Amino acid sequence: MKHAIRHAFMALMALIALATMTTSCTSTTSENDNPFFRPFETRFNVPPFDKIRTEHYLPAFIEGIRLDSIEIEAIANNSDDPTFDNTIAALDTTGRMLSRVESVFFNLQSAKTNATIASIAEQVMPL
Repeated sequence: MKHAIRHAFMALMALIALATMTTSCTSTTSENDNPFFRPFETRFNVPPFDKIRTEHYLPAFIEGIRLDSIEIEAIANNSDDPTFDNTIAALDTTGRMLSRVESVFFNLQSAKTNATIASIAEQVMPL
């Protein structure tokens, strides 16, 4: 339940932030180069740390928020009668990409931060 509420709150905040954001995200990498834009094809599905670069985080956060918002919007606009499965359980499965980026980034930030990581955190936190 906490997970679903957290995702709903994050999606709402993301929509507000994206609607008011005036700066654009520029990146020196394409989506094809960004490991967060595809499933991790590693043993035990762990993040491919050797392929993740600092410039991958911000585009992945923004895309993760966008996808999470779309998933939550689909749940909110479901015309079926609300049930546990099509609301609460459905909310619990949203935001997988965002969760992957968050877990890698914030663990890295707490273990090995630098000015660039701190800058990304400052940009991401309001989102």
